[in-house]
Amino acid sequence: MSDMHDQDTAIGLGMAAIDRRKLMGGMAVLTAASTVAAPALAAVTGPEIRTLRATYALRNGMKINGFFAAPKGKNDLGVVLVVPANDGQAVEEIALRYARSGFLAIAPDFAQAQGDAGAGAARATKVAEVMRAMPGLKKMMQGNGRVTVVAA
Repeated sequence: MSDMHDQDTAIGLGMAAIDRRKLMGGMAVLTAASTVAAPALAAVTGPEIRTLRATYALRNGMKINGFFAAPKGKNDLGVVLVVPANDGQAVEEIALRYARSGFLAIAPDFAQAQGDAGAGAARATKVAEVMRAMPGLKKMMQGNGRVTVVAA
């Protein structure tokens, strides 16, 4: 979260506050845990990729719910926003391909709320909310300021 007020607001709403460093640390823990708990998932993602399914708070106060994947130990990455199709199938695999190619890949989960759009909102509304988050995506900790949007 960007400041203490945002954290207090999030906690007051029953949401857990998570900052960028905790997110990236959690991605490392998740990868290690998935290797022990689910070898099939570890084989798909590989030891060189960190993955996490979470709510990520951007600096501009917006939140993105979804799947995050990035190469381990890399910084200054281009960010790829993978916008899911109507059915949302294969979006995680596409995000993993971008992560294997050296990008920080984000695949929003449109079954959940995105920004001001609730979980039951139309897909177009959720896409608009994710696009409104672009300034925050350009300032992500591991990012280099470049954001590319692709459709799954």
